[in-house]
Amino acid sequence: MAEFCLDCWNKINRTHLSEEDVTLSEYFDLCEECEEMKPVVETMYPSHTPCKILQSLRTLFRRH
Repeated sequence: MAEFCLDCWNKINRTHLSEEDVTLSEYFDLCEECEEMKPVVETMYPSHTPCKILQSLRTLFRRH
């Protein structure tokens, strides 16, 4: 599987994801686009609206 840092991932896929939208690797790895040692994207969180709503509700109820 190809490994890309968040900046390169966004450039390649024409997205504007932030660190809150993805899980980055714990350790530095070689980005296959910019060829720099950086944390790479491991997984992406679901971005569709129902999942975001559920995630917000879970966060809200955990605080109480």
